[in-house]
Amino acid sequence: MSNRRSVLSLVFLLTLSSLAAQFIPKPIIETEKLAISPDFPTTTNEPGWVTVTGTLNPSEHWTGNKVTVYLEEKNYYSETSTAQTISLIAPSRKKFSLSLPVTEDTHTISYQLRVGGAPIRGTSKDLQINRNYYSDSLLRILYVSPKEYGSPYYIQQLNTGTGLTTNVSPLPRENGLSSNWEYYGANINEVKVVQITAEELPDHWYGYDQVDLVVLNNDKPFEELAKKQSFKRRALLRWVEMGGTVLVSPGNDFWLRKSVFLQDLFQTPLTESVEQAGPNFFSSTNMVIFKHPKRHDLESSGVTWWMEKGYGTVLYSGRDLGKMGGDALDIWRQYLVRNIPHQSYLDKQRNFDVDVTRKLDISRKATPAFWAITICLAFYLFVIGPLNFFHLKRRRKTIFLLFTIPLISVLFAGFILSYGYITKGTYSKLLSLQILHQIPDSDYSYEKCYAGIFSGSRDLYQIEARPGSVVEPMFFRNRERSGQNFVYRQQPSLQLQDYPLSLWQMGYFQSDNLVKTGFLRASVNLSRLSVDLEKKEALPLNKPLIVFTSKDNKGNAKVYSFDCPLDKDYLKQAPLTRVKGTGRIQDMLSVYWDIPSEDLELLNLAISYENLDRNQNSYTLRSEDAYLIALVEVPDAIEITPTPGIHRKMQILVVPVMKEKK
Repeated sequence: MSNRRSVLSLVFLLTLSSLAAQFIPKPIIETEKLAISPDFPTTTNEPGWVTVTGTLNPSEHWTGNKVTVYLEEKNYYSETSTAQTISLIAPSRKKFSLSLPVTEDTHTISYQLRVGGAPIRGTSKDLQINRNYYSDSLLRILYVSPKEYGSPYYIQQLNTGTGLTTNVSPLPRENGLSSNWEYYGANINEVKVVQITAEELPDHWYGYDQVDLVVLNNDKPFEELAKKQSFKRRALLRWVEMGGTVLVSPGNDFWLRKSVFLQDLFQTPLTESVEQAGPNFFSSTNMVIFKHPKRHDLESSGVTWWMEKGYGTVLYSGRDLGKMGGDALDIWRQYLVRNIPHQSYLDKQRNFDVDVTRKLDISRKATPAFWAITICLAFYLFVIGPLNFFHLKRRRKTIFLLFTIPLISVLFAGFILSYGYITKGTYSKLLSLQILHQIPDSDYSYEKCYAGIFSGSRDLYQIEARPGSVVEPMFFRNRERSGQNFVYRQQPSLQLQDYPLSLWQMGYFQSDNLVKTGFLRASVNLSRLSVDLEKKEALPLNKPLIVFTSKDNKGNAKVYSFDCPLDKDYLKQAPLTRVKGTGRIQDMLSVYWDIPSEDLELLNLAISYENLDRNQNSYTLRSEDAYLIALVEVPDAIEITPTPGIHRKMQILVVPVMKEKK
């Protein structure tokens, strides 16, 4: 009898719960496939960017036409949020992709949908960030192929003790990458593989911030990628040119010959240099041999090789590495892993922020001089005060000291305050440095911008970067982040909204971008002391110079100027002349470029960042022996509203120079 009652009670409760569920209102907009994409372990030693993707599915009760996707992260020091307003009309679905900067202390990202600033009930969710505490030995592979194809997770067997080669000295590079870069070798602690389709690739180059290697496998992804929106293809190509690494592993030779995307990636005709080869003594599987003219062979000619693409790397294997079989794992161990760099060209060197903020600090020069304040105080104590006392004593009206001393103090304080206002000013000042690195064999340059604003009033500023770039605040110390609330708005460009600055307070920002500057290539002949220059639709060069990082036997910098105009697209053996002067590079440049004394800090910052003077500390990973360096005029990388009253800027183009042997 008791069992029967228990069964009836259970049936009653299930029926009641199902009825209650029908009356619980569902969200008017459901978010499908909400996830951090790609979901890789995030390194703990550096900040970075993560991307959240999903699909909005409105119900029949949704009557609006716009909804805001809102993300927020909280860490030990500050809060950061980003939002994007999306047009959404029922019953159509809409995909979204939203990026958010995170710090080393971020563990959770809060997601929410809003209308008119108010949250929609039932749409709030928390996304956990997967942290990895062995980032120096973590290899994160983004595998692009059809979901039903292959099983690339066998690559996760690449860890310590699986026979990885200990020789991690890669072949010499010519694209500016230093030979002391760290490459993956025998010390891999963990390999993480995430498989996605071409449709799920990031929309922006900074969407690959948590990726070490992108693998393109089989024919279908390339066909999809060629048909997809141009911004997805462009984002992947730009990431590679800016220092990323991609591996091409074909399924057959047909798509390799016809793919528009691979034409852009390899920049060579693919009709005659590709051939299909069957099993042989060295391999039991079919191979696609691709004899690229700029390849560096790692094994049999045309089967496995690597090449430079801008500041990045393209790896190629003629075998299908989508499945474990044959010698696929051995190819990874012996040839591929050792040519994957730990860090891309865009990895942020956070130690450099301290030097940047110091050199951009305009407030130090706007501070009233100590000697002037000392003279005013001494004049008040030893002249005004005694004169007031003796004057009243002589007239036998010392009682008036009760009134004159406070009055003189107020007048003195007003004078000092007025002096401070005159010195510091009541208008904002902006100091910015844009360094453009010409990417080898490309029409684009990597642009790094540093900006410091001196606020002339208590105000909220809008910091907007150019479309396609990212902008971030910088701080002298982490504790200065305490209590800050950063609000991003993702529109055609990324905007940092309502950034608060008090009267006479400094704010520092940096941005990264890829901009079109035209094709420019230079090579110098050391024996003839001449230069060959080839340019096409390049920026006009103002006072170009050839700078060598090494010094002469007297310890002086080697800086050379051109003896001919640069109005032609091609110059052959243009003579060079040594710029007069001794000492450091910045001393010579400041004279030759006629740089005002107040902008010398910007020049020192550029020289320090570029490691042009090897006596200075460098926080970059590049070590070219020679540069072409010139002043250029380009649009501002960072726009600030309200517009500062004074904007002092320096825009420099840096081109690696090939040196011909004597």
